[in-house]
Amino acid sequence: MSIQSAYSIVAASRMKIARTVLLVCALIGSLAPPIFFLSVQHFHLEVQTSEWLVSQWPRSLGEIALEDRRMAADMLVTYGEWAAANALTFAAVGWSVLFLFRMLKRSGARDD
Repeated sequence: MSIQSAYSIVAASRMKIARTVLLVCALIGSLAPPIFFLSVQHFHLEVQTSEWLVSQWPRSLGEIALEDRRMAADMLVTYGEWAAANALTFAAVGWSVLFLFRMLKRSGARDD
């Protein structure tokens, strides 16, 4: 085994690890917001979530009235709850298709 082929094997395994880490991050990023909003809806935490979002508002934007910030947070929670079920469904279907495609691609590579 030459040094060049050993280097290419190491580079390929590093790329595979990096690709897997990116897929895990994308999976968490696509599933976390819908699960968050569905849990808010399930446990009836809309008021507390809106208050928490208003408390996270940057202090530099203090010239915006508290009522307007509260209204924006309420709208975010309400529309987030409405969109969460669809987003979770589409994310689950999309990730299932991706995983099936990867499994079929790997099995096809082994057959060759």
